[in-house]
Amino acid sequence: MRGILVSDIFGLTDELIELRNLIAEDVVILDPYQGKKNLFTDENDAYIYFTEHCDLGEYAKLVHHEITKNDESVYLIGFSMGASAIWCCSDKLNQMNVSSAYLFYGSQIRNHLEIIPEIALNIVMPRYEEHFSISELKESLARFGSIELQSSNGLHGFMNKRSENYSQTEYDKYVCKLRQHAT
Repeated sequence: MRGILVSDIFGLTDELIELRNLIAEDVVILDPYQGKKNLFTDENDAYIYFTEHCDLGEYAKLVHHEITKNDESVYLIGFSMGASAIWCCSDKLNQMNVSSAYLFYGSQIRNHLEIIPEIALNIVMPRYEEHFSISELKESLARFGSIELQSSNGLHGFMNKRSENYSQTEYDKYVCKLRQHAT
């Protein structure tokens, strides 16, 4: 089974390739910049670039295309904007396309609660978000039987070694879970 790792706004980085290799080397990395490495100095630079050159809707279309271009079932792993992109196309997918999905701190999910996912999702929330209430989002998502909600001890970005919120403890914990997810 093929895996697709959908990146955050940092896109393709050496650190993301390292993470992919820790999970399973046959996982495809999908990013909003079509595989072009951008060496952003910080999250703010990455955010500005993303908002000027991309948008969530287009990223979701790219994700949907990658998932459905083959007849094989895939498992998904998404981070931040990548998790939100998976969410935004989850109502157009089915269990024939996607066997499972792990979405990490997809903060834009809160702006697209009209979507009713057709696939099973594991959504990993940070312990805190500056711009919205995690508990309110969890309440909104609890109505979906196909969603498993998990709380981490990390902050938004804890799986990204380039993020100021990177947490080695949470990273190690979820790498183990993602390895199991990949098998």
